[in-house]
Amino acid sequence: MGWKWQEFVADCRLCAQLCRAIDSTCLTLRCVNNLTAEPRQTPGLNQASEELWQAMLICAGTYMPVDVERFTAHLRNEAQPRSVAKCALYVRLALAAGGAPTHGGHPQDAKNWGPMLLRIGFRRLNVENSDSFLPMKGDIVVIQPYQGGNASGHIAAFDGKIWISDFKQHDFWSGQGYRTNRPAHAFYRP
Repeated sequence: MGWKWQEFVADCRLCAQLCRAIDSTCLTLRCVNNLTAEPRQTPGLNQASEELWQAMLICAGTYMPVDVERFTAHLRNEAQPRSVAKCALYVRLALAAGGAPTHGGHPQDAKNWGPMLLRIGFRRLNVENSDSFLPMKGDIVVIQPYQGGNASGHIAAFDGKIWISDFKQHDFWSGQGYRTNRPAHAFYRP
């Protein structure tokens, strides 16, 4: 089955490649320096078409990857009293609750989430001094492992008041080992 084209205008090579890569029902797509059209609600609009639309919005820089309120509410509601060593799972499930397309080829280890966050529309922040960094609601930190610590690294998100991963943290470091060793880390904003 091929595309059932209604209309497609592309000035963006990535968008054109995405369109060729998915074999499903088409929707109205406009990518001429900026996506302004809405997807047409056509019979047969399926998950692949919706994911294509999100990918094209990301490409055009107009897609908000997550509903920050739903994302952070899910984090707060699901947080455990202490770490259960599943930070990447909890953050991924919260991102999905907020509408971010995280199913499929997502990383298992927290340390590998940076590229995925970029793909779903987050941007990496240039933070020179993380001790004086003022996070915004929805920000995410990805922390690399340190010698003798968890080889998966760590990931957490700021809910507007505190940092949360699989538990409510005291700071973005999540524990004394990270705080003492201060491994490489990066902040991302939706």
